[in-house]
Amino acid sequence: ERFEREKRILKYRRPFVDQEEYPEARELLAAIPEDCFVRNTWLSCVYMTFSFVLVVGCGIAAWKFLPNPGTWSAVAVFLWVLYAAVQGTVATGLWVIAHECGHDAFSDNKTLQTVVGFVIHSFMLVPYFSWQRSHALHHAKTNHLTLGETHVPNLTGSPAGSVYLAVYNEYGEDAWAILNCFNHFVIGWPAYLLMGASGSPERGTASHFYPNNDQLFPGKWKQKVFISDVGVLAAILGLVWWGQVAGSPMVLALYVGPYFVVNFWLVLYTWLQHTDMDVPHYDSENWTW
Repeated sequence: ERFEREKRILKYRRPFVDQEEYPEARELLAAIPEDCFVRNTWLSCVYMTFSFVLVVGCGIAAWKFLPNPGTWSAVAVFLWVLYAAVQGTVATGLWVIAHECGHDAFSDNKTLQTVVGFVIHSFMLVPYFSWQRSHALHHAKTNHLTLGETHVPNLTGSPAGSVYLAVYNEYGEDAWAILNCFNHFVIGWPAYLLMGASGSPERGTASHFYPNNDQLFPGKWKQKVFISDVGVLAAILGLVWWGQVAGSPMVLALYVGPYFVVNFWLVLYTWLQHTDMDVPHYDSENWTW
């Protein structure tokens, strides 16, 4: 069965052909139309407002019309899970607005851009400046075998690689796929923020909440990490206060459920972009970009 599955996969694969020469960065930039580099503040704010209204609207509708989540009835659980799927998907759009702020693509008004990105990501428990820095390295070193940031593959012979391979060989492909999905979709994003899971093995363990890694957070970035912490802490305190006022079940249903769905989408599309079997990775010796 496994052999037949691999044959079907191979039938539709298009192996990557490594070129002898690649275009320089300036050549790629020159090929992009100039209007793609224009930041339209008004349009960005329209997108942000649209996403914000959808998120707030979904939340209000659920609060008004869905059963009290504290009852834990089968109907209530089903409807709140459905709400989490919808709201989490909608809120991913708002997450991406903050992502564009981190990329300096939201507006020429840097203050507005920073405030928007900081507030949105803090509300979603993302340390804005810390992630802005690590995400910039992620793009700068995409598919570098040792200096990439997020979804860096484990090398053959490395401790983690040996453990993963042993589990795969012991329990089989299907069990490994389930375990891998759980690791990525449920604990992957928090684990990355807390301890740099799947980050650069050369830079080593790094937390987005404490600037213990000088390579990831040099100089002024250390202070920005602590500023990011303040934003996330304020959001957590707000959730605690909300729980005291409205009850923990309501906070779990309205916020925590969609939070995990947002994380699911974030990890899924990033994971798919960087781990196709035919996308090459390069070590320091072959990295020329």
